[in-house]
Amino acid sequence: MRKPTVLHLIETLTIGGAERLLSRLVLHLREGEYDPVVCSLSDGPLRAELEGRGVPVLTFHIARRSVILLPLFLKDVIKTVIRLIILIRRRKIDIIHAHLPDCAILAGIVGKLSGTAVVATYHGLGIFPSGRNKFDPRNVLRAVFYRLAGKLADRSIAVSDSVRDLLRDSFRIHSSKIVVIYNGAEVSEYERPVDSESVLSEWGLRQDDKIVTCIGRLVWNKGHEVLIRAGQEVVGHYPSARILIVGDGPGRENLRGLVSQLGLGRHVLFLGERSDIPEILAVTQVFVLPSFAEGISMALLEAMAAGKPAVVTAVPGNRDVVVDQETGILVPVQDSSALAEAICNLLADSSLAEKMGALGRLRIKARFDFEKTWRSTERVYDELMRKKGSPRRDHEHSYSDRRASS
Repeated sequence: MRKPTVLHLIETLTIGGAERLLSRLVLHLREGEYDPVVCSLSDGPLRAELEGRGVPVLTFHIARRSVILLPLFLKDVIKTVIRLIILIRRRKIDIIHAHLPDCAILAGIVGKLSGTAVVATYHGLGIFPSGRNKFDPRNVLRAVFYRLAGKLADRSIAVSDSVRDLLRDSFRIHSSKIVVIYNGAEVSEYERPVDSESVLSEWGLRQDDKIVTCIGRLVWNKGHEVLIRAGQEVVGHYPSARILIVGDGPGRENLRGLVSQLGLGRHVLFLGERSDIPEILAVTQVFVLPSFAEGISMALLEAMAAGKPAVVTAVPGNRDVVVDQETGILVPVQDSSALAEAICNLLADSSLAEKMGALGRLRIKARFDFEKTWRSTERVYDELMRKKGSPRRDHEHSYSDRRASS
């Protein structure tokens, strides 16, 4: 008897938090009861990684057009829907699992037309593109489509309580269709020995440099500008401080310009998209996440799994993960002085930093272990297969409480 097949639909295979979660998810789920197929609307470096590990990956190479060009946008949507329906029939897909809101729209339409069960995971609170007024017609159109997606999906997965509230209150998705499954990290990945000297030498760094690392897409709401401004104060106290900015995005050139303007060229390094996150974290003293909003940051979970103290903004999502003054330090949003002070406090007190890092790792093991993430996701699939009339395994617990993470 063949295993049910799950189509994971995502916009791109760049190395971001949602994409890395998808990668881990499919690698674990295929060892269990479900065969994965990944479909991305555009290409990225994760495709080669997944294919190298035996996961089927299809890329549509679709250029994304603005929703304000509604006729062309709808034409692209129709073409994509047709291609997905053909894919579903050829691959005998049992469940579509969409990641992020735009793909949730496509999945909802395709699922309705093809009679396929749909799961949509919402990975964060930054639902609308950054820098837009909420009355921008593009956002108004998106809001309409997102509410439609919520009605069409059989289950909507929120990665945090705050994301659940957004889905319920803004997307008007009924609570009975929402399940909270926290993102997770695999602590074992960060326990392997690392040759720190070779890692540092790649960027011309020394063993006695103070390494501060920020991982995330280079968009305004990730708060990199605040970190760079805080870097001025940090470097004033610690001339050997080096700030590693890992990730890429549309804000890169503006951030580079700010670094140059502030005279921090020797102290701030832009590493771009990287797949060697465990190695980077191994040489890090302090991890920083200055976001204006977060769901549950994969980068934060990984840093804590690596035993690093975290300085993060006191926003929902971050507050779910970091216990202030115990596993890290919470600071106000857009407050570069408070951010700099917290970083300097940890650089000045290595024993405090080590203690926070150790407690953070224990917290990840206890509450945010990735096994909970993928097993809870598998149970969502099981429930949908039972409703479809193809029972997989009987589970002791149902989703009536809508809390797969507890």
